[in-house]
Amino acid sequence: MRDSVGQAVIEYNARVPDTAHELTLSDCKAQGRFCRRLERKHTGASLEIYLDESNASLKISLQPSAVSESICGYRLQPSGEVVEFFVATPGGAIAKTADEASRMAIEDFLFNPFPRQFSTAPQY
Repeated sequence: MRDSVGQAVIEYNARVPDTAHELTLSDCKAQGRFCRRLERKHTGASLEIYLDESNASLKISLQPSAVSESICGYRLQPSGEVVEFFVATPGGAIAKTADEASRMAIEDFLFNPFPRQFSTAPQY
């Protein structure tokens, strides 16, 4: 997950070269030992992405509003070294790659709203 989020930030900053929309990524301890913080430089808004070990889920927390949301579950493979992400559905669990889980966690923060000057949609 760390690598997936890191790569997404690198690619976002490369494609949206306006420094007003630049993102920074850092480790943080706000939500435990498996926490990463994305921050928008121009607004100071941040998104913490973390593994909630108490209920085995990938969560996000938006700052400064402190709104938290569960993205998906995770479980350790029997070796204890590999994490598998999944979305629980009535038909059973649907496995998600680390890239997919990371995308689900950060997509709204990155693209809602998408920087106006890079949008192809009409702005009203």
